[in-house]
Amino acid sequence: DSDNDSTKSFGWMTWVYLNNDSDFQYLISKQSGGGPMDWELSMNGTYFQWGVTDNGNASGEKFDLRWTTEAASAGEWYMMVGWYDPDDDLTHIRGYSATNSGGVTVDYGTTFTPVSSASSLEMGSVNGGAHYLDARLDAAYWWKQDETPSTTEMTDFYNSGNGKQYPF
Repeated sequence: DSDNDSTKSFGWMTWVYLNNDSDFQYLISKQSGGGPMDWELSMNGTYFQWGVTDNGNASGEKFDLRWTTEAASAGEWYMMVGWYDPDDDLTHIRGYSATNSGGVTVDYGTTFTPVSSASSLEMGSVNGGAHYLDARLDAAYWWKQDETPSTTEMTDFYNSGNGKQYPF
């Protein structure tokens, strides 16, 4: 059940190894065909970004949050985490890499309520088949729960760049 619930934390966590760092690519997305996107994890040709659409905005404004800590590079592994936290009504992205092994979090400073639909969850593209992923995904997790994973849990998954599978 990948429907968003604005009373619960939801998000994703995945390892990604880019083969190509110059094209816009969807890693994981949730969108109905032609309708507003619920959310997405993508790479915009320079940075990873986590976008969540505001339910209260008639035009379907999407809040794109870019992990600008470092430009994404082909041939490198990254562990990316994106989530919506109902306690602060904000969206967040946290990234880990060889140069940022402690993880760096970026928060979006505008509160909102996310769109929720029965759209399909897509990996490696967006509904309708565009901007295909030229990368490897590993250990991709989706959650919808009462609590957001803690920074400690995220760092445990990173495991100094060695990865760790849930549960641990």
